[in-house]
Amino acid sequence: MSTCRQPGPAPASPDEDLGVLLAACCERVIRTVLATLGPAGYGHLTSTQAITLLFIGRGINTVTQLAERAGLTTQAMSKICAVLQADGLLDRQPHTDDARSRRLALTADGHRLHDLLSQAGADAERAWTDLVGAQTLQTVRAALAAFAHSPNQPPPPHRSGSASPDRRQGPSPRDPATPAPQRPPNAARRSAPLGRRGALGCGTGPGFTEESAREHASRPRRCRTMGCAA
Repeated sequence: MSTCRQPGPAPASPDEDLGVLLAACCERVIRTVLATLGPAGYGHLTSTQAITLLFIGRGINTVTQLAERAGLTTQAMSKICAVLQADGLLDRQPHTDDARSRRLALTADGHRLHDLLSQAGADAERAWTDLVGAQTLQTVRAALAAFAHSPNQPPPPHRSGSASPDRRQGPSPRDPATPAPQRPPNAARRSAPLGRRGALGCGTGPGFTEESAREHASRPRRCRTMGCAA
């Protein structure tokens, strides 16, 4: 009786996108670390909150420093620390060097959770070592550290002719050789009231009656209303 073996996962191609590989590795390690939160009673914490707890346990003890390390705003990091403090994992103490700031310190429960997270991270790293070898993993660690701590590169310059026009600028000046548009006469721009005296206010326009004709004939000067034949 023959048995069918399930094929193993295909090996990753050396040409596979580096960003996709990094994201997959990060997701796998974070998932392994966060698996310890549920049994410890902190399954509601997010990955960012758990990593913040690890940062504080390793000596990053102000909101400003944490925000810079995590790439967040100080306001967002302050909310994360407020959640950790409400769960009894974090305490705020006066800073010895700066009276305007508070030093963050882990409570006893915070230290216990920090140790659990650290142990889970070490287990994930050990599994990675068994897969590729200690020397290869050390090379990967050095490459990741060099990239993570390098200064941000400036954005590439815009190519000539590809920059979008500044919408804040006013309209482009008119070519002096192009004649300015002519405005219609005032009489054509006015909207005369409709009624018995016609559309243009003259007695000979639409709605003409004998009464308006007599009034029109009694005028001492020639009517200058547009369209009047008087």
